[in-house]
Amino acid sequence: MDARKLIDALGAQAQHLKRSSTRCSPPPGCPRAHRRLTSRSGNTAQAQLKYLISSSDAFSRQPERLPLGLDTYFRMQAVDSTLASLTEGVRKYQNPALASIMQEVIAENSTNRGPACGSICRIWRRKKNKSFQVADREAQRCRAACSASRRPRPRRFSQP
Repeated sequence: MDARKLIDALGAQAQHLKRSSTRCSPPPGCPRAHRRLTSRSGNTAQAQLKYLISSSDAFSRQPERLPLGLDTYFRMQAVDSTLASLTEGVRKYQNPALASIMQEVIAENSTNRGPACGSICRIWRRKKNKSFQVADREAQRCRAACSASRRPRPRRFSQP
């Protein structure tokens, strides 16, 4: 799969996750602790999804930049763990059907993690190989310079 298409798919799934998570609001009769937790987790999830969307957009514009790829990948992991926690609370106190929908969307997003990781690894390998090539050229240049400066001087024999 093309890296840009994969990254765009991640962004689209993050938008879908954002829409699903906005429907999480505690019902009127639930415990106060769950209301606070849902509010906090919901706000955290919304912020992380916003960061994931902006990160995946930046990575989509420059798919060869390793830091952008790593940022997108780690944000995706953070979103998954936060939404998993939020989903369990929704399942227990609010609406099991909504929790199932959120779980499906999280699972969709998780299926892209493997290809995203593969794409990031390919970028890293290309960067590493390029660095090795530069280091090899520099080593060859240094060897040539060192061997040129160490040429033995011809001996001069004195004539009797």
